Amino acid sequence: MKYWYLIHSKPRDEIISGNLNMIGNEVYFTISHDIYRYVNGNFQKQLSISAPSFNYLVSGLSIKDIFIFMLDGLAHYNGSNIEYLYRLPQSNRLWIGSMIFKNEVFFNVYDLANRNNYILRGKLKE
Repeated sequence: MKYWYLIHSKPRDEIISGNLNMIGNEVYFTISHDIYRYVNGNFQKQLSISAPSFNYLVSGLSIKDIFIFMLDGLAHYNGSNIEYLYRLPQSNRLWIGSMIFKNEVFFNVYDLANRNNYILRGKLKE
């Protein structure tokens, strides 16, 4: 690439966390509890997540089909509400990656406290 542009910068005391996320084939940014889509040089707010255990990472197929990484498990947003899909043992975890397909999903999680790896697999209900 020939050109690089800074598109966001805030001091740590002004935001809780900032992360890059993939939803469908589009790039989204989580800035604190808000999820933004970057369109034509602007951040457009798409969703706010107020759950106290939100881990500031998301992945999904569309803005109405999002997997939400929580401090204590995995949740899903269906366009209107958030529901837990899987709860993990209480500990400090690091979400490593996800692979999301039309009918199947995989998530890799590392438990920092217990030094244990988890791989979660989900299938769409038939």
